[in-house]
Amino acid sequence: MSRVQPLVAADSTAAESGLDPLLQHPDLNDSSRSTLADTFSKYFYVMRADTPALREEVYRLRYEVYVREFAYEAEEHFADGMERDDYDDHSIHCLLRHRATGLAAGTVRMVCTDPADRNAPLPFERYCLHALRSDQFDPKRVPRHSIGEVSRLAILQHFRRRLTDERKPFSITQEQIKAIDSAEHGRENFPILPVSLFLVSIAMMMYCGVHHGIAMMEPRLARLLRRFGLPAKQVGDVIDYHGPRAPFLLDPEEMFAAVNPDLYKLVLALDQQMSRNAHDS
Repeated sequence: MSRVQPLVAADSTAAESGLDPLLQHPDLNDSSRSTLADTFSKYFYVMRADTPALREEVYRLRYEVYVREFAYEAEEHFADGMERDDYDDHSIHCLLRHRATGLAAGTVRMVCTDPADRNAPLPFERYCLHALRSDQFDPKRVPRHSIGEVSRLAILQHFRRRLTDERKPFSITQEQIKAIDSAEHGRENFPILPVSLFLVSIAMMMYCGVHHGIAMMEPRLARLLRRFGLPAKQVGDVIDYHGPRAPFLLDPEEMFAAVNPDLYKLVLALDQQMSRNAHDS
């Protein structure tokens, strides 16, 4: 029922303006300075959404962001308040939580080819194939099991920017809002979330053996990622799909080889959190 969505439903402008100060750090051997991994882990953690209950949290969060806030889909199509599609059953899902409140703050998924039918199209092949340039990347020329798609990266509004009115994309109580805002320096670090979820998606690609990841994203987000040593190669034309979007090719090994040391430490921390119950560690 639901069509393919662009990679990010987040305030990328805020991310661009907020991430630079975090990366202007001195020698990483200076133990008196907190790394990005330290900063992220102090306020948030990630986990695999691999149970029915956790998946439901993912779907409800996506509904609040993609359906209610951004209106990418009609609300009447999701009577149960959960945004999901046929690709969720063969995807790896990540859930991002705020430590102080336990709130689900964000999510992202890695769509793998369907084990029951490897030739079945991925979302970008079904809905955006016309934007792809075959001379830049041709899905037919690589093994189907090595292709995947990063999508449904969503972050709740309150964790992206301050609320300016009474309309909220999620049922957050006033007590929970106060807990979020009272975390020491936590607000300034919220722009780290889109990049952290993106890094998680790259780790998930490696986990499931995906060497060719596709993401439909805004060119400005790709420029942001490249600034941090995360190369994303544009392999198609920009199309008008909930704003200007283009297909970008992601190579996890190339990204991890090029990423700066501080982000690499963050990648390792995220991978460890995905492998255990990080909240209790």
